[in-house]
Order: sequence, then structure tokens, then C-alpha cells
Amino acid sequence: MPQITTGSKFNSDRTGICRFDVLAIIAGPSTDGGVEPYAELLSYTPPAPLGLPLVNRSASKEDNGDWLLTCSFEGAPAGSALESVAEIDDSSVDAPIETFPKFRELRKKYGGLMDGNNFAGFPPTLKVGGQNEPNPVYGLSHYLSGNVVLRVTFNLLEYDGSLLRNLRKIDKPRLPKGAERLGETSDGMDWLKKSVKVQFKGNVWQFTMEWMQGHWVPDIYSPRA
Repeated sequence: MPQITTGSKFNSDRTGICRFDVLAIIAGPSTDGGVEPYAELLSYTPPAPLGLPLVNRSASKEDNGDWLLTCSFEGAPAGSALESVAEIDDSSVDAPIETFPKFRELRKKYGGLMDGNNFAGFPPTLKVGGQNEPNPVYGLSHYLSGNVVLRVTFNLLEYDGSLLRNLRKIDKPRLPKGAERLGETSDGMDWLKKSVKVQFKGNVWQFTMEWMQGHWVPDIYSPRA
């Protein structure tokens, strides 16, 4: 008879999704060559915590021949609130110096060299007051460009395929009540719908959506009709 044992785990994320890992001992043969309880490892399920669905099972063979079975239950408990989480993330990347918004002024100030229409770098020295001085931007080829990303995670009882619309298009973020100010932009920027990740969490659908702030050319990034 399987027995619930110690070592079970529980966690709940910020959106209210719970996960229980319940451990049970399944008796196995004490010597090699005995009949293993494979069918029982597949069929035995301990009582579901809070009525949550079983999402995974795994087992490991113990030194005494028994099996330690882990049954994982996940989802939103009946009657629980489905919460949303919104956050701003500044995701910086190294961008080519030619894409710097004031590159033309930078090239003029520090004597940037051109090879036809292509930027060929900055010289090692600059003439200052009739003398050659070390060029402070010599060797510079990239600069740190910030990409402000708005990330919203929420749960739905039913799958909503319409949330995948406007990917890589200018879009208005879906924000939880009370977090509307996170959707504010500056300098005439807009939000571009960057990605949508969908996971089924036992009995709910969890959506994680990201929007990136920037100057998006409407001719390229306007939403589909």
C-alpha cells in the first residue's frame, strides 16, 4: 500500500497559481530481479491538494528497493482570484555606433572615418590646438542601447487566441487595474507588441505578454486591419 511520506513541497506564484509536489513510497523488491511496481507507479495518485489536477509524475529507486514517487498538482484553486502582474524591465543591448541617434554629430566631433558610405571607425588621435591628442572614442564600435520592456502576466480560465493579434505591431498594452501608469511613454514613443507566451497550468491558461517602447515607423508597424 503506497504511503505519503515527508519531503512534499508547495509554492504559489504572484498570479495565484499553486503547485504541490506530493511524495509517496511505493514498495519495491528488496533484491535485484524482483517484480517492480511499474504499473502502480503509473496508476497510484495521492489525494489532490485543493482539488488541483495532476500535471506530472516522476519516481526514483531507493537503496532499499522501494520507489519514491513524486506527483505534481498545479493550477488555480476553485474560487481563487486570478491575479495579474505587470513590470517594467530595461533590457540593454550593445548596438552598432552607427545607429546612435546623434551619430552624425559624434562622427563630426571626433573625426569619424568613412569608407565610401560605410563607417570606418574613429582615428587614434585628434588635432587639438595644433597638436595631436589621443582620441577618447578611438576603437568605439558599439554603444549601450536601452530597450524598455513592459511585461504583463495573467491567467484565464479559457484560452483566448485573440491575444496573439498585433504581434510585432504598435499596440496598446493590456494592464491590470491600478497599474495603468506603467503604460505611459515619453518622447513620442509607442509600444510594440514584442511577444506572447502561453502555458497551460493544470486548469488555467497563463499568458505572459511583452511590449517594447520605441519610435516605431507606422508604415511598417501599424496594426493589421
